[in-house]
Amino acid sequence: MQGQVEQPPPAVQLSQKPGKDPIRIVLDSRLRIPLEARLLHLDSPAPTWVAATAAAPGEKIKAVQRLGHEVLVLPEEDGRVALKPLLELLGRRRVQSLLVEGGAAVLGSFFDQRLVNRFFFFFAPKILGGRDAYPAIAGLGVDRLAEAHIAANLTIRRLGPDVLISGDL
Repeated sequence: MQGQVEQPPPAVQLSQKPGKDPIRIVLDSRLRIPLEARLLHLDSPAPTWVAATAAAPGEKIKAVQRLGHEVLVLPEEDGRVALKPLLELLGRRRVQSLLVEGGAAVLGSFFDQRLVNRFFFFFAPKILGGRDAYPAIAGLGVDRLAEAHIAANLTIRRLGPDVLISGDL
């Protein structure tokens, strides 16, 4: 989670059109989301589902449910919500597309398991760096160039001072 829930990214903010809000799915293996988090108090017709593991405290599960949200208790993998069972559950619930907005670890997990088929990278004209800087995508990565993800159908678009690069994998 590492702060993503505290400042909702654009895709989890409410749409201007009634009934068009996306289902919000929060990955939080131990259910550490603060009960005061804005994401749990949105006035929206779309649900918020919180994906957790058996490591989540039962009382916290009940507290989140009392706020009107569903807690999806899923298997864990390396201490995190196992992504493939999550995606299988979403498929059974007829979720046909998923926009993943997360920190480096979440994005890295999706890339490591080759669960990404389209990507959107936004670049701001700000250069950060340093030995201890956070990567955009963490995870295991690949050991050899031959194992790298190969992008196709690239598009590049300027959005004010920012640049959006999208493509298929």
